[in-house]
Amino acid sequence: MSKRSTAAEPSLLISHALAYLTAHADDMVHDLKTYVRWETPSDDKELLDRAFPLILEWIYARIGMPVREEIFESADLGNIAVLDFGHTPESVLLAHYDTVWPAGTTRAWPLQFDAEYLSGPGVFDMKAGLVQAVWGIRSLQQTAGFTPHTRLILTGDEETGSHASRAIIETKTNGMPAVYVFEGSSGGALKTGRKGVGLFTVNAMGIEAHAGLNPLDGASAVHAIAEAITQIVGFADHAAGTTVNAGLVTGGSRSNVSAGRAQTQVDVRVTSIAEMARIDRCFTSLTTTDPRVTLTVDTEWNRPPFERTTEIGMLFARAARVGRLLGIDLTEVSVGGASDANFVAALGIPVLDGLGAVGDGAHARHEHASRSGLVERAALAAGLLLPDSAWPTPVPSVAATSVFDESGRAIAPAPIVSVPRVPVPIADQASVAATRAANIAGVRIREETEINELREVSELLVTIWGTGRGESPMSAELLRGLGHAGSAVSAAYDRNGGLCGAAVLIVSPGSVSAYSLIAGVLSANADQGVGFALKQHQRAWALERGIDEISWTFDPLVSRNARFNLTKLGAHSVEYTSNFYGAMSGAINANDESDRLTALWPLTTQLAVECSEGRASTVELPAFSPDQVRDVGPDGEPAVIEAEGALWCRVPTDIVALRRQSPRIAAEWRQFAREIFTTSFSSGHIIRGVTRAGWYRLETEGQ
Repeated sequence: MSKRSTAAEPSLLISHALAYLTAHADDMVHDLKTYVRWETPSDDKELLDRAFPLILEWIYARIGMPVREEIFESADLGNIAVLDFGHTPESVLLAHYDTVWPAGTTRAWPLQFDAEYLSGPGVFDMKAGLVQAVWGIRSLQQTAGFTPHTRLILTGDEETGSHASRAIIETKTNGMPAVYVFEGSSGGALKTGRKGVGLFTVNAMGIEAHAGLNPLDGASAVHAIAEAITQIVGFADHAAGTTVNAGLVTGGSRSNVSAGRAQTQVDVRVTSIAEMARIDRCFTSLTTTDPRVTLTVDTEWNRPPFERTTEIGMLFARAARVGRLLGIDLTEVSVGGASDANFVAALGIPVLDGLGAVGDGAHARHEHASRSGLVERAALAAGLLLPDSAWPTPVPSVAATSVFDESGRAIAPAPIVSVPRVPVPIADQASVAATRAANIAGVRIREETEINELREVSELLVTIWGTGRGESPMSAELLRGLGHAGSAVSAAYDRNGGLCGAAVLIVSPGSVSAYSLIAGVLSANADQGVGFALKQHQRAWALERGIDEISWTFDPLVSRNARFNLTKLGAHSVEYTSNFYGAMSGAINANDESDRLTALWPLTTQLAVECSEGRASTVELPAFSPDQVRDVGPDGEPAVIEAEGALWCRVPTDIVALRRQSPRIAAEWRQFAREIFTTSFSSGHIIRGVTRAGWYRLETEGQ
């Protein structure tokens, strides 16, 4: 690894990787679209052979040639590639390129992109996973200047049981300190356990005879199989996680003939080697009441159980640590389905599965992956590929917890690693949080300084505020001047490149505080997180320049905005100004005085950090009795109460509609709020949060 990368903190390396991946999300989607177009059915050798070199060429175009390439050809299945990036690989990335979808599927179902979701054959299982793995490596190359020493194993027969690739997987992962499998996640959770899969075929050989004329001469194989199935179902032990399913039954020739042959095919899933051995004993004990019928059992343990070990727990802890730096609270799960990770775990090698797509629908027509997941999990891969030397923290201690199956049931106590939170410089934390917020909202945010783009911003403000043309809240020329003076004009663009939001941050030279003059989002993009992303972008921008507080004003009667500012962002307020702007025009502010509360947003507090990572605490109005009501509002309902040591003040849930319907009542609410807030502030109260129903919580400094 280069000096540049070893000198940087992991948080900074991961932050830069995430920012790079976010900026190249469209390129990742394009790669996935191309990859889906290369059809790779597990049972179509011709198509597999056609796609295999194209996949390798794409990998090499993105991250360069490996130092060592081994190709293993298969006569009737997909070929296998083992690619070493670095002479001494420190980890293995494991992926398969075959899918269950037959030739021609992409003609009727090509990759489709609907806002956040990407659907198409093989997207979730597991083409998105390979795209994420490759781009995770590329992000480190482009931002940290090094290629991680890793081995990429690419197989083409996973969906049919990995019969050709199993030995290669076991040989090429043996002795590795970490193996990462890029199968799809389980609802976002990583997989630290999988069941082993046993495929049992029970055959019965009987004696044929006419069932009507000579019923006692025959020995029915079908009857014997029915008896066997009754026994087989009893082999299940759900408390131990063992399931048994007789899924296919065949036999007999005609309804009036005692069956000479019958068969059942049974799927068995087990969580441990011990259960695997018990099931073997159970099948060897199968009996039939007719001694003339012979039972035989063909056994294939397609994949051994993937049991969670302490070392696997430590590997998950590493991922959880990276996740926290990305603002993700990763969870782990044990699932019933199997993968190539089972082979690795059975060798005692630490393996982590489910690092692929965030989505759902494996093998189904609703198969899909999320665009934000592509970026997020590629950044997670980048963090996992950082060498141990990049992490200054010591090996964490092990504590006991539980592993859960897909239904959330605890299946066994197991060790899990508790990792202390890595101290992250506040500006780096803000950068990661801002990038994640934009990623979740599906927008790209950039600073605009050129007059043409600023004209578009100015016109956007006209649309948002409902003013007449030529009456923008801020002209392009003013925006240009502010940007030139060192302030920030931030613009948010949706996935189609459309401008959907903007914010302006004013900075005085040498000041440690800034003023957010205006911020708005198109109504069509409301409730998508665009406003939150813009504010987190402002926070990151300010902290990078040594500014630790932002303030702005907002209408106290617009409870939706108040809750966003004071609850979701973590700001507070101690100032109320009457008729701040004087008379205003526009669809939002007309027919009312422009009273404003001032929001103060400290950017470095623990509250600001938690809110930036989507962990804001909700504010709930406590239960109250009539004697706690201090005043009623213009509608005659309780509007000021005193409960749980705080003062609570209610405002209308939709003042904009009320202004249109009844300007008189809206004006009464304005006067009511003015009196309550000015009186409360003068007595030392601070506003700290707003409920969904529009109740402000006012506390004294001691509270």
